[in-house]
Amino acid sequence: MALPGAGEIVERLRPLESCRDLTRSAVNYHIDYLTSAKLRLRTGNEDETRVGAKREDLVTLALRFDLVREEHLALLPQRLLGYAH
Repeated sequence: MALPGAGEIVERLRPLESCRDLTRSAVNYHIDYLTSAKLRLRTGNEDETRVGAKREDLVTLALRFDLVREEHLALLPQRLLGYAH
């Protein structure tokens, strides 16, 4: 299963009141901040600049340490019909 891109993340979160003004740039900024500054997941790897690789690292960390569970996913708005998973 492929991870959603920044645009898909924005589409999924926009129905939430706190995410109405969310942009792709903001999603990418947060991914970059978490992986590079806060968690320092990559050091000197040539994939460091790829947002997709950073997103994958962030998801791997969240799953490994059980930071995201089924009850958290249930808080997300339902997917729209025709939305590919």
